[in-house]
Order: sequence, then C-alpha cells, then structure tokens
Amino acid sequence: MATIDSTTPYTWQDYEEAVFQECERVYRFHNAEIVKNAHIEGRYSGVNRQIDVLVRLCEGGKVISTILVECKHYKQKINVKIVESFIGCLEDVGADKGIIVSENGFSRAAINRAHYGKDDIEVDILNLGELQQFQSLGAFPDENYDMVLDEVFGERGTTKREVWEMRACCAYVSQALRQARIDSGMLQEELFSKWGLKDDSGALAHAENGNRVLPYKYLNRHLEGLGLKAVIVRPGLIDWNPISRTHSLEEMRTSIGETVYRWKRKEAL
Repeated sequence: MATIDSTTPYTWQDYEEAVFQECERVYRFHNAEIVKNAHIEGRYSGVNRQIDVLVRLCEGGKVISTILVECKHYKQKINVKIVESFIGCLEDVGADKGIIVSENGFSRAAINRAHYGKDDIEVDILNLGELQQFQSLGAFPDENYDMVLDEVFGERGTTKREVWEMRACCAYVSQALRQARIDSGMLQEELFSKWGLKDDSGALAHAENGNRVLPYKYLNRHLEGLGLKAVIVRPGLIDWNPISRTHSLEEMRTSIGETVYRWKRKEAL
C-alpha cells in the first residue's frame, strides 16, 4: 500500500495511488465500483472527461450515487479556478458529489466556492490525512450497518468497540469544529491568532483532523474564538462505555494489541 507523508518525496502518480487506495478502503463494504483514471463523456460538452478516481455506489444492480475524486499534487494552494473547473466537470458528467484532495491547502476563495455555492452538487475539499479519517463517505444500507460495525470495530461491550467509539466521538467533534470555523469564514491561522499566540495552526489542524483531543480549556478557547460555548453533558445511556470508566485509553489500546507511544521527560543535568 502506498504511504504518503510530508517528509517523503513522492510523485503525482504515488499521490493518486494513495488516494485511490483510501477510496477502496472507505467503500469496501459498499457494493461500489471504484476505478482509477476513468473516462466519462460529458452530457453537455460531448468531451471525454478524465476522472482521477471514480466511485459508483450501486444497489439492486443500479447506480444510486456517483462520486468523483480529484487528486491535486500541487506545491501551492488550490485556487478558485480549479474548484470552478471541477464543479463544471461534476455537472457535465452528472455526478452527485465531488472531492478534491490536496496537501497544500486551498485559498479562501476556493473554500468559499466549494462550500457556499448554490449548486445542488456536494463538494468536499480535504487532504489525504483527512480522507484517512473517514470511515465512510456514503451511507451503509440499513440492514447491514450493525453487521459492519461489529465486524470492523468489535461487538458492543468489548474493549475494541469502546476504543473506536471514543475515536468516533473525537472525529465527530473535529468535523464540528472544522465546519464551525468554515461557517465563520475564518482560516485556521486567523482563529489561532485569536488565542493570542503566534501564527501557527499546527495544533489546531491536528484537532480538526481528529488526530488530537483538545483539553477542555483549549476547546473552550477554540469555541470562544468562534463565538460559541462548550457544554458538558453526561451520556444518558445505561452502561454506556463501562470499560473506559475504569481504564485509561492507553490501557485499553494496550489490551487490544495497539502500539502506544509514550513521551519521556529528559533527565535534568
């Protein structure tokens, strides 16, 4: 499997392959057709459109949703013209959703065009790390949902299931934070500066990607910067996550065989 990170040199072909493999992972339980470097004739243009990754979700032998994924291995931010061109392609081939994946961010105009346009087509813009956080970009059939959860994440009441439920909560919060910031019209750097800190959005980016859990005091500051408030509530479900009430996340991860990295303080000289 292709692995991409910020320290490893890679080509656009490597990047496209990594995105393709993530799409295969995300849709592995769907009755989906996933094709790399596909071609579709435009309904209006009559032009043979090249698609980096084409995903067709099927049910009962019929295509119920078409998703186009565009991979942009650029050194600079994606501008609004690229987003406009992609939306035009989505309309031309009759796609239901589009996803642009790029590692170096998007201009504010590009973000606004993707999220605030009046088009009926849903457009997501994200990087490969954010794509890797997705468990599904489409809906599971209702009759198979519990079966898939049990198979992938363990049955309810098991340590493995609780670890993944905690991760799901983290992912939900991260997406809520990201959407709230986008709705406010702010870039990550602008929100970070409201904390009175240097222009460095690294920690905030990790929180929005679901890679880091913000302590409550930082979460509260984050929400205050967006003009929102944090409210703590106790789950009302009986026996909700009983294992995590008596064990730390580190202990739980160790018990299911996951590698846990620990930071060590340097000894004073």
